[in-house]
Amino acid sequence: MGFPDKHRHAPAMTRRKARCVPESVVAVADLDELGALVEIYEPTGLVLDITVLMFFLAVEVGMTFGLGWLFDESLIQRFHLVIGGLLAVVVTIVVVVTSKPRRSRPHLYEFERGLVRVDRATVEAYPWADVDYVSAVTFVPGAQGTSKTHYEYELRRHDGTTALELPGPFPGMAARISDVALDGARKSLIHTGTAVFGPVTVTRYGLTIDDEFLRWADIRSVTPGKEVVRVHYGGSHRRAWKKVWKAIPIAAVPNALALAALAGIYLPKAA
Repeated sequence: MGFPDKHRHAPAMTRRKARCVPESVVAVADLDELGALVEIYEPTGLVLDITVLMFFLAVEVGMTFGLGWLFDESLIQRFHLVIGGLLAVVVTIVVVVTSKPRRSRPHLYEFERGLVRVDRATVEAYPWADVDYVSAVTFVPGAQGTSKTHYEYELRRHDGTTALELPGPFPGMAARISDVALDGARKSLIHTGTAVFGPVTVTRYGLTIDDEFLRWADIRSVTPGKEVVRVHYGGSHRRAWKKVWKAIPIAAVPNALALAALAGIYLPKAA
């Protein structure tokens, strides 16, 4: 199961430490008790903007000298034309960088216990306790039997609906959400005897996947990958030669890192 195609075209983000955080962000973070600010993620459109402007500058300079040669303009006149073109490009760069449309692109403010997203006048908080971190992979057919791989990431509400599509993997964010999910899963095991990660049900005795049960003594590892979560047979199981008991699509397993950490508590320890 993949995410919407539009996610593949989400803008890249860059990190920077905060110097001035909008009051609206601080107010929302305080209201939801998100803790201290960790990172700010901004769209990285500046490099592309400057690249486009430099292209137009090269065209302008070429046309200046070309027209000067065609109409036999003097070198002084050509020099003045080039300087005028450079000044025009500098002014354009300033306008692009400081323009309102650029500042209106979504910004992400990551706090210790949640995320705040700012998009124009909308400020929305996503506490880690209210969302799951989910990744997915899709394969798009290409020419001559080839395919392109797209990795996608999102914050998903506990009811399975998408809360926020992420423009990148954000490993630190994934780790913080997984820590919260692990704590919740351990409490669930204490009170209900089970903890659920999508199609995977964890108990003190083992794992149940697709209505099949395997005890901890027969499991060697639970390993999240970029595409699937693999559950490996233990060495004492009669089917250990098959190595992999289950390979679950990563998109179906929310907080896969928390699942692996929880399994690590119950897996047999190496002698």
